Amino acid sequence: MNTAKLINQKIAKIPNGEPFTSERFKTLGNWNTVRKNLSRLTENGQIIRIENGLYAKYKIYNGIKYIQTHEPLIKCIEEINHETVVTAGTMAVNQLGLSTQCQMKEAYYWTGRKKTLQVGNRKITFHHINKKFANKSHPILELLLSAAYNLGKEYFTVESLRLIEKKLGKTVLIEMKPYLPQMPTWVMLVFNTYLKEFNNE
Repeated sequence: MNTAKLINQKIAKIPNGEPFTSERFKTLGNWNTVRKNLSRLTENGQIIRIENGLYAKYKIYNGIKYIQTHEPLIKCIEEINHETVVTAGTMAVNQLGLSTQCQMKEAYYWTGRKKTLQVGNRKITFHHINKKFANKSHPILELLLSAAYNLGKEYFTVESLRLIEKKLGKTVLIEMKPYLPQMPTWVMLVFNTYLKEFNNE
């Protein structure tokens, strides 16, 4: 069976609305042939090209071409760019109870250069974050470091952790103790101060 048919068969199995990378098709034939066939399918409107190496099968929802974002898209972005994508600062600050401001447009932090992608009818912005703050070892750690990066040394303080404690409880913050060595130095110092207060209670 030729490469074009193999690609068509594999794409047919991908659910509508799901993003995917060209890496899925590497074993189906010559790489140039794979790329040409994906380009042909894009030109025919069968799939959408989001960026180099990233495509999607759209589904029509209320007359709009819909493509899944969030976790399915993030996994693809990380796969083709070899960068880490984490929760954006505004969202992290909101989820931790440090602000009531909601994130109106979909956006993320990532360790690459800032860019905006057109995904279906939405524009999604990826803002740069220092690699030291992009840590997905634990969901709460991810939020804490994104919030710290967003607020900076002046505004991410022990008082911030007290507010987070009110939102999530003490246990969640105490569980971060094993992750202290993974935190940037100044964030670790804030945590150490908070933990000392907790131990003295």
